[in-house]
Amino acid sequence: MGLPDRLRKRNLSEIILISVAFILRLFLIFTIKWCNSSDLNNYFWAAERVIGGENPYILWQNHLQGPRSDLLPLELLLLSLIISVWESPYAIRVFFGLCDVVVMLLIIRLFRDNTLRKILWLTFYGLGAGPLFLFVLTPTDKTLLLALVLLIVVLARFYRPYPWVYSIILGLLAALKWIGLVIAFPVLHAFARNKRQLFCLFLVVIALFGVSHVLWYPDWQIVYKFRASRLHLPPFHTSVALVLQKLGMPMQNLYSFLIVLSLAACGLAYLLGWIDWEKAMALSLWAFVYWTPDCTPQMLLFVSILLLIEVDWTSWKHSLIIWVGMLFHTLISAASVYPIIGGLIDLQWMTNFTGIYGSTRTAVLSQVFPLSCLFLLIKDVLHTIVQTKVSPT
Repeated sequence: MGLPDRLRKRNLSEIILISVAFILRLFLIFTIKWCNSSDLNNYFWAAERVIGGENPYILWQNHLQGPRSDLLPLELLLLSLIISVWESPYAIRVFFGLCDVVVMLLIIRLFRDNTLRKILWLTFYGLGAGPLFLFVLTPTDKTLLLALVLLIVVLARFYRPYPWVYSIILGLLAALKWIGLVIAFPVLHAFARNKRQLFCLFLVVIALFGVSHVLWYPDWQIVYKFRASRLHLPPFHTSVALVLQKLGMPMQNLYSFLIVLSLAACGLAYLLGWIDWEKAMALSLWAFVYWTPDCTPQMLLFVSILLLIEVDWTSWKHSLIIWVGMLFHTLISAASVYPIIGGLIDLQWMTNFTGIYGSTRTAVLSQVFPLSCLFLLIKDVLHTIVQTKVSPT
């Protein structure tokens, strides 16, 4: 028996949107030479050293050659396997493009019962200026992380697998970029049957994280030393810490405190029942990323997308805020780097407004979109709390 016409047309529109989005990514990757990504240079250099039989951690530590190798062992192994198939930076960029396809497939599953929300999301992520500029033209590994986080949400909403499945995904996220450790508590607490199982699930996450560090042991310690040293540096990139330091706050002494305090607040709100585990996960990632001294536009977009997953922004007012905000965020990022490395089009005229990348003005303007997303989520949370108190069930 064939699919109903309505369902067939819906599936066709989704396939067309995803296909167009992926083809557009391939077009940008292979036809546009400009690529503003020191991260991509670092990824390729480190992975190329591995397939050449060298140790990129030692080379980086000894300053013998090349860029940084500030990747955790599992991510370094993954990128090395990718370029062992095709030894080119394009291989890494195509892989991230495929991660984008996975993200869009997960979005379809996530909003399968809400056609408007699903199409809005596919258009926003697949064709929107933010993901195309900040994730494709300036490639980083955020698309891979986003796919794994969304996988957790989709599994929890529709399949309810055994809790250890979440532990495995969280362990992979931890081994790739630490974030699995940050979001482990709300995720595992929501699905563990009791405290004993919760403890065992945590052990699985820690075990996977630890086993991944067997690779290149102990040379990867340079990554931890490098990251720890950044907590004692003045803020840079587009971090909100740049703004706070300009206002007189001693940020070099406050990074860790603000991160821990924000994570504790998210955990407490979850335990008190003010937010569910999904919102706690999204807000925890926000807290972990937002206060870092080296927060970039890509990192801000990454956490903003996770916040928006928890918000119904199908109303025209909310949609306008999101679309205009994302375009504004993208233009600020593009215009601010133009005086430093140029760009696809002449944006010098905008630089007088945005400031140069790394300036306080750019940092201020870069907070508009992510704070708008945070505002919409908090607004939804407060509305839910009020509704619960007015009409408890």
